[in-house]
Amino acid sequence: MKGIEQKRLEYFAFALEVFKEHKGLSGKEAYRLLRETGADSYIYDLYELLHVHGNKYLIDELESYFLSCTESVAEVK
Repeated sequence: MKGIEQKRLEYFAFALEVFKEHKGLSGKEAYRLLRETGADSYIYDLYELLHVHGNKYLIDELESYFLSCTESVAEVK
């Protein structure tokens, strides 16, 4: 049986694939974007919530996350 860390890593790899396909990015570009925005930790940390939903839910959550990042940056300026 797999441990929770292994499951989280596998889900992150799955989420990366879904995200890159949705955005039309290469794997490297998608990973860089997730890493630079902190969305990689978001996906990893919220594994328990995210993995029980489908691809659309994952994409919607990431879009909301990116929107909140953009709004936070706008508030700082």
